[in-house]
Amino acid sequence: MAQANQRKSRHNNQREQKESPIWSRRYWTGRGNVEVAVWSNMIEQDGNDREVFSATIKKTYKDGEEYKESGSFFPEELSLVAFALQEAFSFISETPHRQ
Repeated sequence: MAQANQRKSRHNNQREQKESPIWSRRYWTGRGNVEVAVWSNMIEQDGNDREVFSATIKKTYKDGEEYKESGSFFPEELSLVAFALQEAFSFISETPHRQ
């Protein structure tokens, strides 16, 4: 339990520092941008530090004068979302894991 709390605390501290993704791309949809990002986190596992990756995807669009973000996509955007996620997967697959 203490290890989980330590990991959670470290995770919260990292997010508070507003780390940048290690890789990101934006794609224009015609209605806004789809942005995919890859994040790196170090975790402790069996007494060793191990790097793990995660990916996020979002859409940014303008509503009047205000910019908004969404995790929902129109059907015609899904092929672009799939492409963006495939690009993120390729980046992760080609990145050497630091242990």
